[in-house]
Amino acid sequence: MQCNVSLHDWQDRCSAYLLDGDKSNPVLTKGLSIYKDSIIAIHHNALKLSFPVLKELLGARIFGYVANDYIKDKNWRTSSLDEFGHDLTEFVQHHQKLLSMPFLSEVATIEWLVQSLSEFRASAPDLGKRLNSLLKAGHDIEIRTKPNVAFIQSGQGGIEIWTAHQSGIVGDINLDNIEPSHWYLKRTVDGVSANATSLDLYQTATSMKNGRSMVDLCEQEGIENALEYLKFLLANQLISFHTIESM
Repeated sequence: MQCNVSLHDWQDRCSAYLLDGDKSNPVLTKGLSIYKDSIIAIHHNALKLSFPVLKELLGARIFGYVANDYIKDKNWRTSSLDEFGHDLTEFVQHHQKLLSMPFLSEVATIEWLVQSLSEFRASAPDLGKRLNSLLKAGHDIEIRTKPNVAFIQSGQGGIEIWTAHQSGIVGDINLDNIEPSHWYLKRTVDGVSANATSLDLYQTATSMKNGRSMVDLCEQEGIENALEYLKFLLANQLISFHTIESM
């Protein structure tokens, strides 16, 4: 059988069908439908693995509908399955059928954040002593929150719901009088834990996510406050640091 279609055109048609749902070629549509179904199933499974609490809250059927809508919206244009779902929070937040349940987008935020935490790495036991010696030597230091740690703000009850599902004791959670709260998530060898913290510490720690100078911290927060924050962050192994330059 003679083929009058160039390889380039054939590839374009395959891509148009798999990515955009182009059904103009019935032979191609029939031949590739199994692959398209496989792609959808793979992305469904990726979302189930990344958002188990969200799936449980919505139920398998509704979660499937939302996942379908999200997959269609994304059109499968993602370079890696590890990245698929990174903006599901925003999608859920604006989904017409979920507007009355704002806590769902917060749960999705927490679940994606949990999944993105790096594996736990034990710190040297003399971390505080090393910091002290660097300061005495007159060095400025860049402070960062560790990659296995993340600070979050919860205002819709998302953290309470997520925490309850981790303990296996869900029960009735009253979301009527939820107030904004601040937490840090930490991955250890035992899993991920959520720990309440203060607004001040939350603000200070989040400013360290991409690195913050020790000199800047002391100037902005005051030396006493800065040392109190560092004492807590070091004691709980939430930060790392390295020398920037001599002061």
